[in-house]
Amino acid sequence: MHRHRQDSTSFPIELFKSYEMCILFALTAASITSCFVPIYFLPLYYQFALNNSALEAAVHLLPFVFVLVTAVILNGVLMGKFGYYMPWYLCGGVLVVIGSALMYTIDLDTSDSKIYGYSVLIALGTGFFSQASFPIAQAKVGPHQISAATGFIGSAQVGGMAIALSVSNAIFLNEATTKISAALPNAHPESVRAAVSGADGAFLQTLSGDDRNKVLNAIVDSIRNVFIMVIVAGVLTVCTSVFMKRDKLFIEPAATTEAETEKKADEEKVKETT
Repeated sequence: MHRHRQDSTSFPIELFKSYEMCILFALTAASITSCFVPIYFLPLYYQFALNNSALEAAVHLLPFVFVLVTAVILNGVLMGKFGYYMPWYLCGGVLVVIGSALMYTIDLDTSDSKIYGYSVLIALGTGFFSQASFPIAQAKVGPHQISAATGFIGSAQVGGMAIALSVSNAIFLNEATTKISAALPNAHPESVRAAVSGADGAFLQTLSGDDRNKVLNAIVDSIRNVFIMVIVAGVLTVCTSVFMKRDKLFIEPAATTEAETEKKADEEKVKETT
C-alpha cells in the first residue's frame, strides 16, 4: 500500500531527497530560462528597433532555433554514446554566459550579424543540456520511479518557463515604461504602457525623430537588461554542474521492464551463492 501511494502522487516530492535530482531540477529550469527568454525578446527587439513586422521579426529568430535543435540532437547522440553528462552542463553553461553577456551589450546600432552570433552562442549552450536531464534522471532512479522522474523534470520545465517569462516580461514592461516616462514627461502613462506592450503601435509614429530615438533606446535598453536573467541562468549552470558526479551512465533500453530487471538480479544472487 505504501508503494502504491508513492507511485500515485501527483508530484514526486521524494525525489528531492537526492541532491543530484535537485541539481537536475534547477538546471532544467535554468535551461528553459536561457531558451525562452531569447525566443520571446529577440523578435521584440527587431519589431521595435528595426520596425519589422511580426513575420519579419520571426525570421531573425531562425538561426537561434536551428542551432538549438541541432545542439539538442547532438547532445542526445553523443551523450548516449559516451555516457558522460557533467561536461555537457559545464560547457553549455559557459556558452550561455558568454552569449548572454554579449547580448547585454546590444543597442540600436548593433548589426544583425552580431546579434545572430550572440544568440547562436546561447542556443548552442542551451541545446547542450536543455533535454539532457530527462534520460539522466531516468537512469538515476529505479525502474518503478522512471515515470516519476520524468514528471519531476517535466515540472521543472513548465515551472521554469512560467517563472522566467513572467519575471522577464515584468522587468521589461516596468523598466521600459519608467524610462520612456522619464524621457517624455508629457506623454500619457496609459499611452506609454500600451506602446510598450504592443497594443498601440501608432504611438511611436506620432513622435518626432529625437523623441522617437529616446523611446527606442529606452525599449532596447530594457530588452538588454532582461538578458541578465539568462546570464544568471548560465552562471547557475556552470557553478552547479561542478557538484555533479563524474560517473558514466549506462541507460537501459526502454523495453527493459521491472520484471526483467528483478529477474536479472535474482540470477546474479544465484550465481553468487553457487
